[in-house]
Amino acid sequence: MTMKRDETKRVKSKYKEKMREDKKMDDEYEDERRLRLRSYSYNACDDTKQYAQAQTIAVSDAIAASCCLKMHDQ
Repeated sequence: MTMKRDETKRVKSKYKEKMREDKKMDDEYEDERRLRLRSYSYNACDDTKQYAQAQTIAVSDAIAASCCLKMHDQ
């Protein structure tokens, strides 16, 4: 009976250890996933800012060009 109990304890401890390892791997994966998502959102923000800056520059260039044309026509 003692051998059976010892075997049960050994199996339970192996199972618990395996569960701890699995949880640790899951936590590491989750951390990596969060970092990836964060970097994607930063990149998206940068892309949006760059697009907005390009649009602003294009509009200001267009305004400057139209002012030059108006001044040239006078």
